[in-house]
Amino acid sequence: YSTLQAMVSAYCLAPLAALAIVGSALPLNLERARSVGFSVLADEDTSALEERWGEHLLALKSKDVNQLVSVYDQNLVVQLLDNDAVPNSLVLESPDEVRQLYASLFARMGNQSDIEVLKVDFDPLGLVFFTWRCRPVGIEAAVEHQFWNSAGKLYHRTLVVRCADVESHCSGFAELIPQGRSRTASRSPSAAVLAAQMNHGLAFGAQSVALISQDYGSSSRIRLYDLDSGSLEVHKGKRGSSAAFPKFWDAQPGLKSGGLISHAQQQYVLEDQGLVTLLVWSNPSDNFDFGTDMFLYTPGGSVLRQTIAASKPGGWLS
Repeated sequence: YSTLQAMVSAYCLAPLAALAIVGSALPLNLERARSVGFSVLADEDTSALEERWGEHLLALKSKDVNQLVSVYDQNLVVQLLDNDAVPNSLVLESPDEVRQLYASLFARMGNQSDIEVLKVDFDPLGLVFFTWRCRPVGIEAAVEHQFWNSAGKLYHRTLVVRCADVESHCSGFAELIPQGRSRTASRSPSAAVLAAQMNHGLAFGAQSVALISQDYGSSSRIRLYDLDSGSLEVHKGKRGSSAAFPKFWDAQPGLKSGGLISHAQQQYVLEDQGLVTLLVWSNPSDNFDFGTDMFLYTPGGSVLRQTIAASKPGGWLS
């Protein structure tokens, strides 16, 4: 592959690993968010979300499975991806499956280990960005996005797990899902989303700020997170994308010679034909040993939310 082909493949041409319909679509924008009952908080006021999530964190640290499951909406979706040699790409769609996930994690942890919170960031659209680790069971890092509605229910969650020993720790997640259950639906992303993915891949490969900024609007946010230093930057709007990507590219000069390796991709189509995409990648040429992206596309093809979380010994984001 050429550098450009590799970037396009990594960002927009890999096959859909998981397609499904979510019962309550993610918001298209701030105005639509209000109409579907999403938790929209004015002027960055996330106090209600923080309080609700704080209760969730206490249940997580106390390993209270019943309390954890109780906060999920009945129309829940949990997307799970890991960095296994053969990546596990799972989609949970019922409270029973979520219960199995927590029970499996806590059984590995036992009574001697705990979840270590690394970073939490609250978004006025009802989104919680949350990273944690549990080294005693081999989870070096976990990167989550939790979408909460105005009723205080968690209805869409993405979880990317980086395991230190992928063979003995990550493979167990695949056993949680009953074999043979269909995870696909006939719905496809909108034509605008597909066009935006293509543009993003081309712009990323060419490292064109002008081209890549076309995928973002005034309500967009990009999070850059350094898993080693703990630094987090939130870039807002179209101007934010123009600032975020040069930082990311400058940290990886090897991208120009095709250094990025795409390990896994999972895409979940929402009922309004928007899209949530998860990526797992690395760039050994620039000492990036782990990276993950989350994209939330509106049906109109705009990237409403994106997170780039990556690990490089010594850090990469200053």
